[in-house]
Amino acid sequence: MKVIFLFFSLFYCASSYSQDHDFIEAILNQGEKSQDELLIQEKTHFEVAGKSYFLDLLHSEGLEKVFIEKKDGQDVFNVFTPTHEPIFSLKLSSKGPYSRIYKLSYRDISAQEKLLILYHFEGVNKYLKLQSTSRLYFITWNPKKNNSFQSYKGPVIWNELKDVRDRYFQRKRLLQVLDLDQNGYKDIVVKYGRTSLSYAYFGQGKWKQPKD
Repeated sequence: MKVIFLFFSLFYCASSYSQDHDFIEAILNQGEKSQDELLIQEKTHFEVAGKSYFLDLLHSEGLEKVFIEKKDGQDVFNVFTPTHEPIFSLKLSSKGPYSRIYKLSYRDISAQEKLLILYHFEGVNKYLKLQSTSRLYFITWNPKKNNSFQSYKGPVIWNELKDVRDRYFQRKRLLQVLDLDQNGYKDIVVKYGRTSLSYAYFGQGKWKQPKD
């Protein structure tokens, strides 16, 4: 644990000079608990211990703990305070086995807010044909407010397909983070060839999809 702590502490310091670059990339192996006050809390039947990382997300006196785990086949992204109090939890949808969060990218999205991009491999589907996808999730927050974490399910960034005739296709999209309309908030652009999708950000976790 001390080795992991030291690695991310040094890495964060080095990357603070340019917060518009990825600060961590790793292969990680491996809403709310009640939907309504009258509903019974959901139960976890199978839970797999995951990995923990210590990152400076709130610029407080300590480092926040990022914990990634599996619960009933779903990948779960958790954030805790330095005193081990839960701040944020997000369940990611999977389409098949071998799903995992394999990359995180940390950015400034405005003068007040931060952005964490999760790269999630959604698993492999082998029914009749081989098909797998990787999807982006956008997590935004204000470091001065530890209860301001918001999440948004973004686009597919990579996919592969092998059909019944053994024809294989793979498509990887390019990601850009830039302020398109010069409003002080950076937007996310996903491009493939001449086709691009722009996700406009308006602050406080509010996004506009390309077709909205």
